[in-house]
Formats: sequence, C-alpha cells, structure tokens
Amino acid sequence: MNNSSLALFLLALFLLHLSSFPFCHGFASRLVTDLKSLTDKQIIQKIDELEAKFDVNSFDPHSIDGDWILEFTTNPMQQTKDNVNALGIKFPTTDKCTTQLIDITNLRVSNKIISNSGFLKTVEVGGKIEIDTVIPNRAIVEFDSARLGRVKIGFVFKLLSKLRGRKKTAEKSWIDTTFVDDDIRIARGNKGSIFLLSKRNPIADERKISEVRGGALTLDPEVCSKVKVQVCASTKCTRARRNAKQEDLALYLALSERAGGMVEIEESPCLGWCKRAPCVAVTHDEYVGKIGFESMSESEKMQKTFFRVVGLDEADRVWDVIEEGLFELSEGSC
Repeated sequence: MNNSSLALFLLALFLLHLSSFPFCHGFASRLVTDLKSLTDKQIIQKIDELEAKFDVNSFDPHSIDGDWILEFTTNPMQQTKDNVNALGIKFPTTDKCTTQLIDITNLRVSNKIISNSGFLKTVEVGGKIEIDTVIPNRAIVEFDSARLGRVKIGFVFKLLSKLRGRKKTAEKSWIDTTFVDDDIRIARGNKGSIFLLSKRNPIADERKISEVRGGALTLDPEVCSKVKVQVCASTKCTRARRNAKQEDLALYLALSERAGGMVEIEESPCLGWCKRAPCVAVTHDEYVGKIGFESMSESEKMQKTFFRVVGLDEADRVWDVIEEGLFELSEGSC
C-alpha cells in the first residue's frame, strides 16, 4: 500500500464511525416533501422535467448562494445512490444531515455531514469555487480544507497533491447547476452524480430581521462574524440531554436554525459547569474568554454561561438573550 492509499484508507476508517441519524428538517418544496413516497425512478423523472424547463444561459451564480440540505443523490453511471465522495472515498449519507454552504461573494464552498453518534459527529470539507467562463452554470471546485470532528486535516489535500502530482485544469472537479429556484437546487457532478437539495437558510444580501424592544432591527453581519456560540458536547452535558430524552444534536441544530447562518454555532469541550448541565456559552473575537449578557439569569451572568439548556423553549430563551445582546453590540452600547 503506497502513501496515498494509506492516507485514504486511514480517512475511510474515520468515516466508517459515522452512523445513521435522521434529523434534517425544513423541506421547502412539494417535490422534496413528497420524496419518501416516490421511487428513485420517479424522482429522477421529476428532476429531468425540471431540468428541461431550466434556461442555463440565464443562470445567475448568486442564485445558488446559501445553505442547502442534500435530500437525494444518485449516480446512474456508477449505479450507486445516497453516497457522497470525499477525498476519493465514497461513504453513505442515508439518514444523516448533509449540508452544503455556498458563499458566492468569497467564492467558497463547504460540505458537511453531521451524525448523531460515534466519536466523529462531523465531517467537513471546504474549498475554492470558480465559475467557468465557457459553461455559465458550471462551478469548478478545488478543495483545500477538511475537518474530522474537531481535528483539522487540510494537510491531506497538500499531501495527496504532491503524491499524485499537480492535476491539469481539465481534471479538476466541477458541478453543474441544472435547475434552481427559491426552494430547491439540482446539480450534476463531473463523475455522474445527481444531487437534489433544498434551501435552508439563505445568506443573501437580505439579512435576518427580528422584532426586538418593539422595533424591527437588523443584525450587523460584521458583529455576528466575531461571535461564536459554544454548545457543550462533554460527557456530562450529553448525558443530561439524553436523560431529558433529547437527541444529542437537538440543541446544536435548534440554535443553528435560529442563528440562520448569521452566527457560528459550534460544539465545544467541557465548559466547566457539569452540575448545571447542559451548558451553552458565547465567545467574541475581541474579548478574552466567555462573554455575558444583560438578560441572563444572575447566576448565568456571573459565570457567563447558560445553564440547564434542555428543550426547544430553552433554546428559544438562549437565542433571544444572545440576539438581544448582538443588537446591543451592533449599536455600540456594550
């Protein structure tokens, strides 16, 4: 086994720890909602019908900007389905939450698979995208970063590039958008894969507007980019969520949904308050350690940590406090 094969084999071992867990929600369109009642052949037929109506020459790259959920994938050429390719390795996505975040402004893409169990809950690869100058609906992708759980392994791309030698432009990966509207996107890859995705949280120019203190105010993207919400993933916090009959990633996903792509939500190591688990904290790039908010309880404010965050009501409470704090930061009152 050469070094390149060894690197791929070791990565495959990590990926095999991912297990099935259905939790991607928010299906946007009738087609996506009805997927479970359709056969693969019927889904592909509907995809073909939509593609036939799509005018490739009128394609606008900004139409694919945003956060997308993978609902269905197949590869008729290779006779496979519900698989995605990472670093040359195919692994199943059935009943996992697979998302793709496209940032057209910065020409970046991030593909993420989230699982509910195993020591690896997140696999993520990211890279640069370039809009083809000849085929308007084609994006050329060059991956340069990867993460397994909390471990960054972007070096693998550099290693494989050296082992394999630099590839010619014609050999780079690409993906064509063959249909897109406000709800769904259909794409086809250079190796024959077909992808059907639904839009989750757009990151277009229109930013999330919330009703706070009686008036409609807009969150400042620059302020939000400096903030991270940490959901404790320690053994004690995980056990506390399970004891409350809550899925391990339910809080993480609930806060992600409420943040709408404006604020980064991440899993964190122990936050130091196991007796008051599950815990959530917030950090800011311009401050050392955690930050507190005026609307926290007195004990939470003192320790700069949200305590006993279980259930959707608590997720709402935590996000409302954070959101109000973000408006205050935007106004320069903190």
